[in-house]
Amino acid sequence: MSVGDQLTFDDTIFEIIEINQNQNKVRLKRITGAGAAGLYTTFNYYQDPFRSKTIHVRFGAHEYNIIYVKGIAEDYNLQADQWSTPIRFAADTLLYEGEAGITTTTLD
Repeated sequence: MSVGDQLTFDDTIFEIIEINQNQNKVRLKRITGAGAAGLYTTFNYYQDPFRSKTIHVRFGAHEYNIIYVKGIAEDYNLQADQWSTPIRFAADTLLYEGEAGITTTTLD
């Protein structure tokens, strides 16, 4: 365990803000939820289900693409209700930076 790690108990997420090894104490800050931990509480390590917030978009040459994205709330991992404004691009106008910094404009 280290400071900054997150733990769960029931539906509540806690963050470790202090560790005192001399007194065998850990101080926690509640991030979300309403659960109250007490004596003999068993915690689990929290694993963020949306740790990577990147998207991969596949496209081919000679295409015009329109992409819509829904956001995910960082604290609660809830999906947004509304779609983003469209992101439009023509695949043939994109620049590709390959190995050794070589830049090309063709996507054959």
